Amino acid sequence: MELKEAIARWKELNVDRVVLTFNCGGDSMGDMNWEVFGANNQRIEDKDLISYFDREVFNCVDFYVNSDGHYIGESGTVTIELEDYEDDDIEGDFAYNKEAYSDYSESHVSTVLIELEDKEVVYIKEYVRDINGGYDESVNFNYSKDFIMTDEMIELEASIAEKIGDFTSQYMPDDIEEDGHLEDWYSFNTDDFDPIEFEGNSIKVTINNSVTVQRYSEEW
Repeated sequence: MELKEAIARWKELNVDRVVLTFNCGGDSMGDMNWEVFGANNQRIEDKDLISYFDREVFNCVDFYVNSDGHYIGESGTVTIELEDYEDDDIEGDFAYNKEAYSDYSESHVSTVLIELEDKEVVYIKEYVRDINGGYDESVNFNYSKDFIMTDEMIELEASIAEKIGDFTSQYMPDDIEEDGHLEDWYSFNTDDFDPIEFEGNSIKVTINNSVTVQRYSEEW
């Protein structure tokens, strides 16, 4: 089907608009759902028109499928309407209007305090240079000097790891953007503080959460 045939078919069916609902990203197009509407939002079934627009839309609309770690993808609609002309010598044409939102993965950094016991604080101050970890990782201790670890130290470190691991894995920032969505991935460390800082018996930890933020798409 060519343009002139598509216009003729549009008029024959009294189509008001055709709407594509789409999502894309991850270097490919995702779902594409076509709907044809007549007067009073009545749905019309016509495979020929949908087949035409399913091909032609890529010549008339830019879809940004290439993700880069920051940009994830976009989703929205393309509304197609007929621009007809009163002059019989001028062919009509279709207007494509894309409205979409783009998803971005952004970092949200928080500094938190995690309460420990006296002996745990003493152990960290004496032997630990920094602590780090994250999603799907164990809590990692880097030491400030060589020493022989006793059974009591092993228990202390396990207790510290459990407290820090539980807190950071369950942490939900309360100041992310209203339309932000907290992802599973996060990391944490005490590296920003050298030496490790405490407030009373609470250790300072930096948590870096990944947050998906949705913004209205602009033409690139």
